[in-house]
Amino acid sequence: MEYLAAHIRETADIAGGYLTGTLFVEGEVVGLQRQNGEEILLDDTYLIEVRNDDAYQQITIQEALTAITGEGWPLYAGLYARVKRGQKEMSTHSKRAIWLAINSEHGDRLVEITQEHTALARDLAVNKHLTGAEKESYKARIEQLRQERETILQQFEGR
Repeated sequence: MEYLAAHIRETADIAGGYLTGTLFVEGEVVGLQRQNGEEILLDDTYLIEVRNDDAYQQITIQEALTAITGEGWPLYAGLYARVKRGQKEMSTHSKRAIWLAINSEHGDRLVEITQEHTALARDLAVNKHLTGAEKESYKARIEQLRQERETILQQFEGR
C-alpha cells in the first residue's frame, strides 16, 4: 500500500509540472537523477523540494551543498525530490528575444555556448580528479559563458 501511495504522489508531482527523482550532491554540483537514469544538473533557476515524510521542504542549491549529517554526508542527498524551473530566478528574456537570437547570426554561437557550458558542468559533476584550481577555472569559464549568452540575448529584447 505504501508503494501505491508513493506512486500516486509522484504521479501528482509530474502532473503538476515537476521533474522527479533522487537528489544527488557530488562535490560542488547538485543534481536530480531521474528514474530512467538521466541526470539533470541543477542551478539557482530551479525550485527544489525534497520530501520529508508526507510534506515537501523547499531548499536552495546552497543548502543542498552545505547541509551535512553528523557523519559528514550531504544531508539531502538520496532523498526523493521534485524540481521545476522557478519563475523568479529564471532569465527575464522573452521567448521572442530568444527565438530572434537563435535565428540570427548569433544562433550558432548560442548553441556552442550551451554545449560548452553543459560539458563543463558535467565534468564538474563526475570528474573526481579535478583540483581546486581546475574547479575554479571551470566555474569562471561557465560564468563567462553565461555573461556572453546574456549579452547576445539582451540585443534582441524589445524587438
